[in-house]
Amino acid sequence: MLSSTNYMDEPSKYIQLLKGYVVQVHRNPSELIAEKHNESLKTLRAFKKKIYSKQPILFPLNWLRVRWLVYVVKQTQKGISSRERVRLKQALLYSELKTVLRRIARLYPQRFKTKEDLYLLKHGEIQEMLSASEMLPEFSIEERKAQFLKTSKLIYPDDFQTPLGQYVQPKDLCVQHKNTNGQILKGLTACGGTIKGRARVLDSVLEAYKLVEGDILITRQTDPGWASVFPLISGLVVERGGMLSHGAIVSREFGIPAVVGVQNVTDRIKDGSTIEVKADSGEIILNA
Repeated sequence: MLSSTNYMDEPSKYIQLLKGYVVQVHRNPSELIAEKHNESLKTLRAFKKKIYSKQPILFPLNWLRVRWLVYVVKQTQKGISSRERVRLKQALLYSELKTVLRRIARLYPQRFKTKEDLYLLKHGEIQEMLSASEMLPEFSIEERKAQFLKTSKLIYPDDFQTPLGQYVQPKDLCVQHKNTNGQILKGLTACGGTIKGRARVLDSVLEAYKLVEGDILITRQTDPGWASVFPLISGLVVERGGMLSHGAIVSREFGIPAVVGVQNVTDRIKDGSTIEVKADSGEIILNA
């Protein structure tokens, strides 16, 4: 989050996105969310009715089951909402930290070629530089930058286990995705449905202005900054994340067919190509 560019750094990109809304969006996002909320309430009522009708003679027991269902649903909704709120606060915290670090970099122009170089220092080194209590240890910004670029290209598994007391190096966890020539990609269903349309592969939310209403968004991962693009898209395919990832949650709010955890998808799908997302089965059909 520190090294990535956002709308605060380039507000013109957000203005471009807003211009796209003016000419493209025909429905109010609030109306879409309200519609999906009503659908969820309708589904819950149908499920409760099914519980009551399954064993009418055991009405008291069924009533308890329904009450327990309602309680679990509300607690789940509350938990998901809290999780998203924490992620938003985390993003805001990083934004404030970035502002502070850039101000520090301006105070030491002779030491840093760019304001981003300060991100390569450790916390203790920044403290020492500000207090001038000790000499900073000798290190090369260029060496650290090269190491960062090298490690940032590594791809790690979503989960792993190690024997108790043993530790592994990042390079030992790195996995290499196989580039197959298959026409069907598989992932985890986040929100059901089927949609066919143009794929728009984006590396950053700053490229969201390229979206046209009805496009299928393909990206590595999303965060709260992506929420503004969901009213534009008709489908979502994400390389990382699970059922409780940001993209999965917001796609369900808007009722957008979404598949997450699709390995290497940003490399496999060509920007502008036509694909079909069969979210119920977690499949993406290339060249549909």
